[in-house]
Amino acid sequence: LWRHRRRYPVVAREMRADDVEACSIASWYHLFPRGVTWKTRFVALDEAFVQYLSADGVAVGGDGGEEDDSWSGSQAECASFPEVEQRIDAVIEDLGPVLPKLNWSSPKDATWMLQFPCQSSRDVLMMLKASDYIAHDVAHAFDFCPEQRRPEFHLALRRWHRLNAPGSEFRCFVCQGQLVAVSQRDTTASFPFLRDPEAQAQVLGKVGDFLRDTVAPAFPLRTFAMDVYIDVPPRRRVWLVDLAPWGPTTDPLLFQWDSPPLDTPEQQWDETASGVVNPVFRFVEDESQCRMKKEVYHQFPQELIELGTTDGAIEKLVQRVEQQLSGS
Repeated sequence: LWRHRRRYPVVAREMRADDVEACSIASWYHLFPRGVTWKTRFVALDEAFVQYLSADGVAVGGDGGEEDDSWSGSQAECASFPEVEQRIDAVIEDLGPVLPKLNWSSPKDATWMLQFPCQSSRDVLMMLKASDYIAHDVAHAFDFCPEQRRPEFHLALRRWHRLNAPGSEFRCFVCQGQLVAVSQRDTTASFPFLRDPEAQAQVLGKVGDFLRDTVAPAFPLRTFAMDVYIDVPPRRRVWLVDLAPWGPTTDPLLFQWDSPPLDTPEQQWDETASGVVNPVFRFVEDESQCRMKKEVYHQFPQELIELGTTDGAIEKLVQRVEQQLSGS
């Protein structure tokens, strides 16, 4: 597999290593009281395990039974980490099925191998090993920072929740403490209720209140991105899904890092701090604007991606394959 590389834009604000560290889930999870985000347990990872994640191939140790055949690449043997596996299984016994996550990323690009949630330590290790997102965490998290670091790595195991309100997850961009932009998180679908100006105002109000009352008092950064989920009525409770650094390693979704409002210098937001900032809200207006899942790019060989460099080439290929599979 090949990690899909795009040309990163020049961002008005340089990424900082301290900001990247602050957005590691092991750094921010304990800053918030219970009920702000989903219950999570952590497993510290030693250097041997991190090196295993960096090695080529997908290899997970088993007990030697027929069902433990492993698909391996260049690794001669299947690695075994019994202590890590025992701790993962203990967490799953306590929390139930989980969503695994390294410091910054979850292996959602590896769902071609297994589907979430993970039911065992073997599921977790297979998904971590097969994920380009996890490999990026290990080797490239600080690529856009002037200072390179080797952080401590933690495996976060988050209790699995099935979201009951489709289209109600949003990526929010905060600059100098001001909510400046909100994007629909799932850009693969259009949700008609988001076309309603009243619904948009409710989303912005909920997110703004959550930022002011819950996130800003606890989180040390004033410039960052956050993912939130707004639950179904009548409570419309806001959940913190994730925090991410401001910069090109965070997908801007329906915005661009080199275009307004994300390219506005920080000092300009400082100057407007005493005034009213009207956040920009963007959503997928109709089916024609839906985008292919970014994770799909990670499921193609490098050679195919390089051949399909024209706009929409990979999307057209995926559509053709899906049509043939469905018999249409």
